[in-house]
Amino acid sequence: MFNASLKVIEVGLKEILRGESYKPISYNCQTFTDTACNNERKSADATKWIERILFGSAALIVLGAVFGGGNGR
Repeated sequence: MFNASLKVIEVGLKEILRGESYKPISYNCQTFTDTACNNERKSADATKWIERILFGSAALIVLGAVFGGGNGR
């Protein structure tokens, strides 16, 4: 559910007054906006990047185990 315009301003100002410092993953501009507009503290883009990094790392580990597991003998 979206907040009404004045509520967005109120929540946004309260967030600013809290003075939380910027953190690229846990508190960024998208987190601030989602908190003010939707009362949800999340960043969809940060979550996507974390998932991509984890998937890529897992894929590299699996490929390394499959193709690089032998010592060439």
